[in-house]
Amino acid sequence: MFDNGLAGYKFDADGNYYFTADDPWQRNFGYNQAFDTAAPFVSIYMDTMRTKFRYGNKDWMIQFWKGQYGLAFIGSEIGVYTKPADRTVEHYDAASNEEALYMSCTCYRDGEPIFSREYGKYWWCTGFIPGQLKKFSDRSELAVKCRITMKDETMLKGFVNALKSKPNNLVEGRHFAVNGLDVFITWQ
Repeated sequence: MFDNGLAGYKFDADGNYYFTADDPWQRNFGYNQAFDTAAPFVSIYMDTMRTKFRYGNKDWMIQFWKGQYGLAFIGSEIGVYTKPADRTVEHYDAASNEEALYMSCTCYRDGEPIFSREYGKYWWCTGFIPGQLKKFSDRSELAVKCRITMKDETMLKGFVNALKSKPNNLVEGRHFAVNGLDVFITWQ
């Protein structure tokens, strides 16, 4: 039996934040853009960045979110998703345990860290704390710094190219750095 906490969320008493369990109910639904489009209807206001690339005969997407979650929480997420390359519908499956990546992240509010997720293997690395943004329409008070380890050089190249390409347009040395198979990203 899985210990998935309340509705798939757990509380880290040492770090004083909430996070998703390793195998929450949300994993069954994967991801498509309709989820983000519908988010404001349930009082979720967030910025997102999608990085899409092909690796190992699959389409991969690593997506980042930060913002206001309902009226009571702020935080950030990093999700890893895949889909068969021949699937024409833009619906991604949550990464399997074998596809999950090693990563860590720290979410900041106005320059001060509000939580950190330890380096570990995740398909969905999340963190949320009680609070509200000053303005739901402006998530700039939140920033995320993360480390994501790619599986090999081919995956690294695909991911870095996705970071540099439209619509992300991140600049190496300014928004991200590469060290071996690790990519260190600062997203504001």
